[in-house]
Amino acid sequence: MPDLFGSVSSTYDVVCKICGKHEKSSLLAWICDILNSRKMCYDCYHWTRHREEGLKGGSLVFEGQGYTVGPEPPLRNKRGSNGEEFKIKLLPGGRVVKTRNLWPMGAIPERFRESLPDNCVITPTKKKREPVKEVEE
Repeated sequence: MPDLFGSVSSTYDVVCKICGKHEKSSLLAWICDILNSRKMCYDCYHWTRHREEGLKGGSLVFEGQGYTVGPEPPLRNKRGSNGEEFKIKLLPGGRVVKTRNLWPMGAIPERFRESLPDNCVITPTKKKREPVKEVEE
């Protein structure tokens, strides 16, 4: 049955082929289909996807932590890292980008660290946070 937003939920029940964890839960149906077909827990699927997509998919790794950059201007008036500005030096090559929409994804599990090495250097610019402009919906 669709939820409040019209999404259909389902369940998955897998023993993860990567970490061996048994996981059973309910999520959006399309995510459950992926987890069931790949025989992965949600955590392993999350980090495997970031490994597969790499920089082209917006996956950033710095000091063993995962990050992604949201759109500018942000959707629905929300910004990652409270809208603070960061300078990101992409590796290799050294191209530098700035963002006020950096979203931390947390520590990369040990089992994925070798396949998700650092691919950037992230430093705060020390610029004060700017208020988010209202976006018409």
